[in-house]
Amino acid sequence: MHVGSFTGHVVPGSVFLWVSLNYTIQLYHCYFSARKSGRQFKASHAHPYWFCHRKKIKWQQIEAIFRLMLISSGIIGEIITGYDKNLKRFTNQMMHAEHISMFTGFAFATIVDIMKYHNVACLPDGSDYFCGFGALAVEFVLFAYHLHGRTLLNTHLHTLLIYTIGLNAVATITEYIYRDKFIWSLPRIVFLWLQGTWFYQIAFVLFNPYRDSPTLDVNDNES
Repeated sequence: MHVGSFTGHVVPGSVFLWVSLNYTIQLYHCYFSARKSGRQFKASHAHPYWFCHRKKIKWQQIEAIFRLMLISSGIIGEIITGYDKNLKRFTNQMMHAEHISMFTGFAFATIVDIMKYHNVACLPDGSDYFCGFGALAVEFVLFAYHLHGRTLLNTHLHTLLIYTIGLNAVATITEYIYRDKFIWSLPRIVFLWLQGTWFYQIAFVLFNPYRDSPTLDVNDNES
């Protein structure tokens, strides 16, 4: 999988959409369960699935491990597609290195999620939130300096994605500060969902696999 392709945008977009949908279900269940039992609501970076939690299945760990597998496949895909056809020379090193850095940031954040699930004593409070923020910060910087030499349309689409990533990072820290306020947990989920849909839009606008679809002039401001 190469990020600079249709599949390379659809796959991460699907992951963002899947994670945002799961987090939405988990968050609402956690909130209404707290209200029903009279407990104080407190958000977390990742919630256990309610239908598996009752059966004492450690689904949160399974979900994090699945995320880690997808991210690892992205890293491996970038390494493989970085070589030429003869597998002797690594081409376009900078671009592939940037993509691998982005995947590595999210992999590290996922590992911390797993460690927090097991209550590893060496991790301070909020480690999962700040590692999630760090992964988004890496993604933000990558895309911010990833636009050199691109067409006008390509630059515009990725610039809008940069805004979404930045807002997602701010929402992550805000949720950590106001973990007992349900309303402050919603922006992070919304921006995760928005990231997923925007990856899909970039995939179909820049790398549309349907040949009969209308094409856009990538160097025209009106596109």
